[in-house]
Amino acid sequence: MTDQEGLEFLAKIEGQCSESQKEQRNIAFAKARRFIKSAGELGGVNQDSQPHPFQNPRRTVPNARVDIEIRKGLTFIPAKNLE
Repeated sequence: MTDQEGLEFLAKIEGQCSESQKEQRNIAFAKARRFIKSAGELGGVNQDSQPHPFQNPRRTVPNARVDIEIRKGLTFIPAKNLE
């Protein structure tokens, strides 16, 4: 998966959230986007770089988080490398 595909998938997931779900995860989504962009700048990441769940420290719902799961291989590789 390229970094661009990862960002598009994350945007799709965010778009499926209700307004209250988005509010509970606004910082978490921003952190996840930053992780994907940074991974792309590094040339991609593998399972060893599995991030912890991204959370909003001011959330009122304890389990409100955004998870990125890397199952195998190199992911979030720069899309420009495939051109």
